[in-house]
Amino acid sequence: MDLPGSCNSALMALRSSKQKVETVSFDLGRLDISSEIDDAKRENLQTMHALISRLEDVEKAIILLWLDDYPYDEIADTLGLKRNTVAIKIHRIKEKLSKQI
Repeated sequence: MDLPGSCNSALMALRSSKQKVETVSFDLGRLDISSEIDDAKRENLQTMHALISRLEDVEKAIILLWLDDYPYDEIADTLGLKRNTVAIKIHRIKEKLSKQI
């Protein structure tokens, strides 16, 4: 399997670290979207979830951490990436998602 450089770097960093990283499967389709929001907002959220679910695993991890208000430095440390790489990837992911809307 041929991985992009930054993804490969992240995997190498995770493998070399002494800490064991536990991965959890995340099913965007099972998110409970509150009935308190109106139909338009609910539809927008469902569309965004569907678009995010199509991203590559590393992209999903980055954008979900960013949406949870994690700072770039913490996202970079968590995924074994450089801060600038995270910033660039977030910019590119947002562009990719906006083109699909």
